[in-house]
Amino acid sequence: MDILENNRKSYHLKIIERCRWLLKNDPSFKLEELKRGSVANEVLNFVYSFNTLETRDQTILKDFFETNDESGLNRLAKSKKEAFGKSVYELLTGKTKNPQKQSLIDISALFVNLQPRPYDKNFDYSNLNIETNYDSLLDKREIKEADSQEISELEIKLQEKNSIESKQTNILSFFNSSIIGKIKGKIRQFNFLGFGNKQEVNIKEKDKK
Repeated sequence: MDILENNRKSYHLKIIERCRWLLKNDPSFKLEELKRGSVANEVLNFVYSFNTLETRDQTILKDFFETNDESGLNRLAKSKKEAFGKSVYELLTGKTKNPQKQSLIDISALFVNLQPRPYDKNFDYSNLNIETNYDSLLDKREIKEADSQEISELEIKLQEKNSIESKQTNILSFFNSSIIGKIKGKIRQFNFLGFGNKQEVNIKEKDKK
């Protein structure tokens, strides 16, 4: 058995392990008791909530039912609910030892929310923690990406603010220099007309008296 086949087998076994762990430890697990009827009903629930699922899970459902027709998905699932439910049930209970259909394994992963799914040959499933699962890693990555995006947005806003402040400073400096220039011009004009000299003469005359 090659490495890829071993990894695929690990993916399959982790689904079964996680299902058992959920049944024992998670009261919110939808299947509650692993029965063929409840599994068949849950298959329908996924189909009914198709439009609310993530794209990857929509693809898993389409592959499992072998159709790209979203409108016909409900009809197909209803007509073959028991058969589809049975195949998922037997995989989750470990009765199916070597499933041939990858879509069957992937939809079983959807049932127990095992991630990453669908099967990713580049991910090592053998070391996957079935209790914390891959969700926590995804959450951390999403938080990190969100933080990075938020930081980038703040940096852009800060740059815009600095740019505005810089423009305001330049405008203020221009007006200040313009006003100062006009005042100096007026002073020179005042002195040129002799008012400044007359004031000095008057002061000197007063000193003499």
